[in-house]
Amino acid sequence: MLKRGGKHELDKIQDKLRTDEEVLHVITQKHFMKPSTYFITNQRMIIRDPSFFGDDVQSLMWNDVGDIEISKGPLRATITFHRGGGGLNQSMVSSGFWKSIQNRGANVFTLSDIGKSEAEEVYNMLDGLIRSVRKNKSEAQMLKQQSLQSPLDILKTKFVNGEITAEEYETKKKILED
Repeated sequence: MLKRGGKHELDKIQDKLRTDEEVLHVITQKHFMKPSTYFITNQRMIIRDPSFFGDDVQSLMWNDVGDIEISKGPLRATITFHRGGGGLNQSMVSSGFWKSIQNRGANVFTLSDIGKSEAEEVYNMLDGLIRSVRKNKSEAQMLKQQSLQSPLDILKTKFVNGEITAEEYETKKKILED
C-alpha cells in the first residue's frame, strides 16, 4: 500500500531493491525537517534517512528481529523491535533513525511518530512477515538436521514423534538394516 508521496519516495530507493523484493508499505515519519522514510518489503525494512549532506540508506532483515510490540498514544504510536537471532550492525545502533531505548541496551529499537491507525496496520503486517520468516527458517533448520542424520535415526525420530506406528517402524528398520 503506497501512501500519498510514496511513489516519489520509492523512486529514491528503487536501485536498492532486489529482483524478488516487493515493497508492501511506505511510512514517512511526521517530522518538521527531513523526515525518515521506511519501506516495508517482503524481505526487510529499508530505511531512508535524508540529511542536508545526502541520504543514508540502511536495511533490517526480518530474521534479525526477535519480537515487536506496539504502544499507542492518543494520536501517534511507536513500534518497538527487539533484537532476535541475527545481528544488527553497529551503524544501525548509532544512527539517528534507530533510537535505542534508554536503560534497555542496544537490543531494542523504536520506529516512532507513526499515526495510530497506520501503526496498527503496520504492526499486523510486520507480525505476519516475521512469523513467516521464522517458520521458513525453522523448516530449513529441520531439513538440514534431517540431512545430517542417518536414515535409521530419522526413522527413530518419526517413531518417537508418533508419525509412524511400531509396526511401520519395525518393518522399515529391517529394510534399512539389510
